[in-house]
Amino acid sequence: MSANFKAYLMLTLCAFFWSGNFIVGKFATLYEVPPLTLNFFRWLIVWIILIPFTFKDIFLNIKIIKEKFCSILLMSITSISIFNSVVYYSLNFTQVLNGALMISTIPVLIIFISFIFRVEKINLNQVLGLILSITGVIIIITQLEFSRLIHLDLNKGDIWLLVAMLSWAIYSTMLKTHKTGLNYLTFISVIVTLGLIFLLPQFLFEFKKSNISAQLDLKTPLKFKKSEIGSSVSCNGTCLTLTKIKNGIISFYLSKETLKKTNFNYIKIGDRINLEKSLEYGNKVSGHYVQGHVDAIARIIRVKKLDKNWEIEFLISNLYQKNLIEKGSIAINGVSLTIASLKKNKFIISVIPHTLKLTNLYNLKKNDFVNVEFDIFGKYILNIQK
Repeated sequence: MSANFKAYLMLTLCAFFWSGNFIVGKFATLYEVPPLTLNFFRWLIVWIILIPFTFKDIFLNIKIIKEKFCSILLMSITSISIFNSVVYYSLNFTQVLNGALMISTIPVLIIFISFIFRVEKINLNQVLGLILSITGVIIIITQLEFSRLIHLDLNKGDIWLLVAMLSWAIYSTMLKTHKTGLNYLTFISVIVTLGLIFLLPQFLFEFKKSNISAQLDLKTPLKFKKSEIGSSVSCNGTCLTLTKIKNGIISFYLSKETLKKTNFNYIKIGDRINLEKSLEYGNKVSGHYVQGHVDAIARIIRVKKLDKNWEIEFLISNLYQKNLIEKGSIAINGVSLTIASLKKNKFIISVIPHTLKLTNLYNLKKNDFVNVEFDIFGKYILNIQK
């Protein structure tokens, strides 16, 4: 087996495993596994597997590791700590295909950085390979409708992917410029060890943050009596218990489960939320039944103003596609609405001026997260059919 064949085989396997990494990352977002946690345990498993075979060699080469510690540390941070953490975070906002396509342009960044720092000269074959690679990416993105490039819109996840790409490109360039002389398994063990040490405090902070509760304090013109303490109130479509009324401020307890399942995890001081008291039996029902049990959060990918009406398009996990029915009812931030049209993993609602005037839908913008509750009758029917 020739050296070239081995190199191309390894590069092919690298692309294969990289693709799998994106699928695992996206799968983790569906089950709300935090990005730093996923990255930390992913590399911890690698470290546990490698260290029994490499720890002797690490101690034998400790002098080399000390001499080249700064460059090894930078390589460990850019490859182990930053790259995958940022990729996993970005997949909360972008699609696997977007991520895989953007990452496939890393060779362009590597060659660009190598050229800037004169690491190696660019030959004709490399230029042709880059042109072929970029052309393939463009064809897949545009599906040969090149006018799509004009309207290409990068979201928050795509921007973070650019950061990940730059991090990996720096690491790849340093591999060329800072030879360590270590066995490749030993080298991986060392950078994984240092990367885990760098990740540890961030992982612990993320873990602590994901296990905390909070108090929500609101100022509202809606009147509450002291006797209503303990009653249920819809806050952005989430059923919360009123715990305190003081100086015109009403308070609610947010459990870690509520923070995990709703858009309260993204809310900031000064944000407006929708408030509605519980429906009393015997009152007129207008709209559909909304329980305040949030099923999912969705991300806004487009807000289109059509005269006085607004058309808002949402991206939601494909796990919930079965809950979406064209012209069916859906609650967005507690507002009873009708699905105007459906696409794969997407749905569109049309909002009239009266609804915009009375709710915080008027304040929504692209990349905002909203609470979603599906029609209760539809959920029961789906459960019976199982």
